[in-house]
Amino acid sequence: MKVISMYLPQYHEFPENNQWWGEGYTEWTAVKRAKPLYQSHIQPRVPLNQNYYDLVKDGVKTWKWQAELAQKYGVYGFCIYHYWFLGKQLMEKPMELLLEHQEINLRYSICWANESWTRTWYGLEEEVLMKQEYGSEADWKRHFTYLLPFFKDSRYIRIDGKPVLHIYRTMDIDCLEQMKTCFDQWAKENDLPGIFLVSAKTAGELETRKELIDAYYYFEPGYTLKHDLGSFKTMRYNLSVLCRTTLNKFRKKKLLERIIPADWIIDPITSRTYNPVDEFPCLIPDWDNTPRRSYKGLVYKGTTPDKFEKALCKLNSEKVQNGRDFVYVNAWNEWGEGAMLEPDEARKYGYLEAIRNVVKQPCTPIQQKNNPEANPLVSVIVIIYKVEKYLEKCLESIINQTYQNLEIILVVGKGDIACEIICDTFAQKDSRIKLLNREPKGVAVARNQGLEAATGDCIGFVDGDDWIDPDMFEVMVRAMQKYDADISVIGKYEAYANENVGNDHNQEFVYDKKDAFEQILYQKGFFLHLWDKLYKKEIFAQIHFPEGERVEDRKVGYELLGKADKIVYNTISKYYFRVSEDSGSRVADNLVLSLKNDYEMCEFILERYPELQQAVDYFLVYENMSVVQNNVLFATYQKERDREYADFIKTHAMSVLKNRRVTKSIKIKLLLFLFCRPLFFYMTKRRRAKFLKKHVSYQLGADWEKTFEQLEK
Repeated sequence: MKVISMYLPQYHEFPENNQWWGEGYTEWTAVKRAKPLYQSHIQPRVPLNQNYYDLVKDGVKTWKWQAELAQKYGVYGFCIYHYWFLGKQLMEKPMELLLEHQEINLRYSICWANESWTRTWYGLEEEVLMKQEYGSEADWKRHFTYLLPFFKDSRYIRIDGKPVLHIYRTMDIDCLEQMKTCFDQWAKENDLPGIFLVSAKTAGELETRKELIDAYYYFEPGYTLKHDLGSFKTMRYNLSVLCRTTLNKFRKKKLLERIIPADWIIDPITSRTYNPVDEFPCLIPDWDNTPRRSYKGLVYKGTTPDKFEKALCKLNSEKVQNGRDFVYVNAWNEWGEGAMLEPDEARKYGYLEAIRNVVKQPCTPIQQKNNPEANPLVSVIVIIYKVEKYLEKCLESIINQTYQNLEIILVVGKGDIACEIICDTFAQKDSRIKLLNREPKGVAVARNQGLEAATGDCIGFVDGDDWIDPDMFEVMVRAMQKYDADISVIGKYEAYANENVGNDHNQEFVYDKKDAFEQILYQKGFFLHLWDKLYKKEIFAQIHFPEGERVEDRKVGYELLGKADKIVYNTISKYYFRVSEDSGSRVADNLVLSLKNDYEMCEFILERYPELQQAVDYFLVYENMSVVQNNVLFATYQKERDREYADFIKTHAMSVLKNRRVTKSIKIKLLLFLFCRPLFFYMTKRRRAKFLKKHVSYQLGADWEKTFEQLEK
């Protein structure tokens, strides 16, 4: 793999910038004055050791430093932006300095950034500062003559012996065919075999004149944002932008108008099919152009050096190994756009180290695990005790999965004869089944026993009284492979006797661990249960279920989440969670135990992400209110004993009421709890009574109408 990094030379004064933007203006001016626009927004970005270099005043020193970094960390070369306007140049001095000092050991090529310069680059009204025109053959000759010493430089990057010339917007050049013919002819007259022309594939430019162009590089993030998000994500993104821009018309303190999850860009880049000869992929380490565009900017949320390394590794393993091996990175030093490999105070050398890890230590091939034909072994652990009424349906749903590479581990409570007989029968029919017996010491012991017996690449759990759709594990495995996720989550049905309540919409969301914790805290989508998730086995290393504790899955659930780099969540319901009179999650006592684990989880989260304090406040207030509600419903409410829950709610209520992510209905519920508790209790009981009447009346036997009347009262 040969990593080519885009390079911006705007780190020195020149007359036009002084005229347009003020005396002394360089790219650093915008970088230094940037401000954070939301909580956890890292701005301004500060170069490591405050190295605000000047590419003219200390140009040779800086070029040497950058060349040494590139060599040390495996960056093959730079692609330097070149600004030519019919003989008028901007920012040419750094490139000329590099040509002059042959001792600087750095491969490079040139990208003609042939856009007109306007003020919109900095989010202002459109005003043309420097118009791009293409002139006549005499103008092209003057341009070629200027570039020729660079083309003949021994450090200049070549393909098939031809110097590589990049043009940012070939679609704007009406005379491209004639210009290319002339450049090739003049190159041959100067002992070069021709020019290797590479065009950027941008948001507005596709393969319009492929016969004239030798290769394309994808200019990211613009290309993916415009062409490859997918209709649903595009709709969500556009709707978010519309809402924020509309709100900004009425707000004094402006909202950042464009935020997008980094994985929405990374995943299409790494899963796209590239022609190995004439299409070069491009990655971005990060993106945040708010220093230039303020609240009209675009920020990618969730970027990390680790994600960048995984993406680069995937490209190295699958996309470029049989081609010319070029992968572009945007950019080496676009500090005003937050896209830089150069070290800063926040990430240090993280992105450069990621390149070194991939280039100098070849990746373990990932074709196998991302190939739809590759089927990793999935160990399915089923905990069974006193569920003979439902067990056959559960086991039938597992053995009849469309995904067949399963290891089915049945852990049966010792002495549960009825369930043992059923499991024995299934084990005789299906060789994939392992049958284990356990002492009656709790579910945690059984889960640990199942984990010790598991030999699969992935771990899944199914409760013995539940069942699953025939393609559940197929969907989960493929999602895990598609996004190289550590945890794959699926939607669930709540299964009642009279109906199954779930979600039939198939949408995929990809989160890093911080975003996943935030989803859980705001109770959006998925929770900490084990049975709706498929885990890579390696994240279970050094994790055991706490024996002797109830609701053990919640504690282990957040620890596993904390070890995952990427989580994929498919909203479609495939798991059927049976809601019954014996369901432990419906018992008030379990909710109190869960609350203890909730406090531990929140401490765990805040140690890592203190910026999630407001989300933690909301989650704990909601859970404390749930305990009080259930104590009322199950006639275990005691004013004195439950005072600690009420005190916590009062203490943190203001944080919840100020939180814009909390719905109005929750805020009203909280206000009722604070100021009109009898009405709060009445509404709680009323909702519960209606719920029971609709879903669970079959469980109450002949007296269900009487029970309902009592609850209504």
